[in-house]
Amino acid sequence: MQGEPLRDEKKIRIGSGISVIKFSTPNIVVERGPKSRIRNLGWVHILILAYIVIFPLYVFPSGSPQPSNLVVLALIGLLFISGEPLPRITSGLVPLTALVGYITLVNSVWAVLESEPECLLYALFYLFNLLVYWTAYRSAVAGGGRLLSLAGVGAIISAAIQAVACRMALVTDEFGRAVGTFNNPNQLGYFGLLCCVLAVCLLTLKRVNVWVFLLAFVLGVFLTTYSLSKAAMVSIGGLFLVGICAARGHGRWHLVGAALVVGALGLADLRQPGGGIVKDASDRILSIGSQDDDSLEGRGYNRIWEEPLYLILGAGEGATERFGASEIELHSGLGTIIFSYGLPGAFLTAWWCLTYYRKVGHFSLIILLPVAAYSLTHQNLRFSFVWFILGLVLGYSETGSVRPAVLGVGRRWRREVGNAMNADGPQKSRSRIRSRTRSDARDRAGQAEGKPREAQATVHHGIR
Repeated sequence: MQGEPLRDEKKIRIGSGISVIKFSTPNIVVERGPKSRIRNLGWVHILILAYIVIFPLYVFPSGSPQPSNLVVLALIGLLFISGEPLPRITSGLVPLTALVGYITLVNSVWAVLESEPECLLYALFYLFNLLVYWTAYRSAVAGGGRLLSLAGVGAIISAAIQAVACRMALVTDEFGRAVGTFNNPNQLGYFGLLCCVLAVCLLTLKRVNVWVFLLAFVLGVFLTTYSLSKAAMVSIGGLFLVGICAARGHGRWHLVGAALVVGALGLADLRQPGGGIVKDASDRILSIGSQDDDSLEGRGYNRIWEEPLYLILGAGEGATERFGASEIELHSGLGTIIFSYGLPGAFLTAWWCLTYYRKVGHFSLIILLPVAAYSLTHQNLRFSFVWFILGLVLGYSETGSVRPAVLGVGRRWRREVGNAMNADGPQKSRSRIRSRTRSDARDRAGQAEGKPREAQATVHHGIR
């Protein structure tokens, strides 16, 4: 086999780059980072785009299967057929899987004790969202930054369709709030918030240019404003502050520019007779605390201190007649975790958040904090799109493309990236990285043959 001409190119992942190494010795594979065997990535991209675009299309009542769910099932089937059928244990899925398992157990027990099959339906929601989370993660590991950019394009298309529906006032609720193609305005507002979250994520990761970010962010704010969702509008304000802290360089100015554009559009709308939608939105925000559903009792928090025994193992979801006069669903994602799943549920949720933060870094706060703020007054845990975004970002971070400390100052992140790529210390120049790549390739080639061998390596660093 010696002297055989060069035939293959083997890919090696080092840090955030993808290096292509040509070996004179055949059948040598050198690879770092998560390995993906998924084929037919084109179909994965098409299904991801289709899922995002048609996600807001609610044909059936809330809680029923929607057209986007069928796309997710098709994507899951494609991943099982074409690639690795099981996620990696180190991917951060263990805490979330344990949480969903406990949720399923609690709801199953209460379904038997209360003879209420509806409790099992809530468990199915979380099981399906776990599949969505895993599917987005596996797709992002395979598709990398290109898939993340495609998700931004899909969000723009989907949000633009909803904006047209809102502007034409095709569907409104009994209070005149825009619904779009969703079933209620709060769903529209939350979707707009998540579009803004995705836009800030892509901007921070430098996966889109400023014009794509600006369009996605403005459309998200437009949907949130037309929905008149107080929680979504306040959460976007928090997202802006977190984004300012997380963005680097020109990213902060891009966020400021987006805020100026939104402000200019708002002032233009105020000039209309009656003040337009901006006046309605400002009135809604100023009315916070004056309506019955703004109180703790109106959101169902009172059952936490009125029924403290349920905090031990959890009350599950459904069968609300157990709680006397307060028979409404607890309108809070955070409150649901604490009351419906007790101390074990709260512990598993904290474990998952900590694991996600450790894997993604400070960048994860761009997603977690606005979603947590929204969950204070709405049950947002069953909304599949948020789990899709979380899985995408986690998968992209597994490729080594997310900076370890986005909120660091100065050149700190450069030192951390160097430490992550090389255990013996930071790298201060690309030339040293290339030299270590060649040296590492020669060592691995010699080990594969059982003796030292000269390996001519040509390294081409890819783009994140």
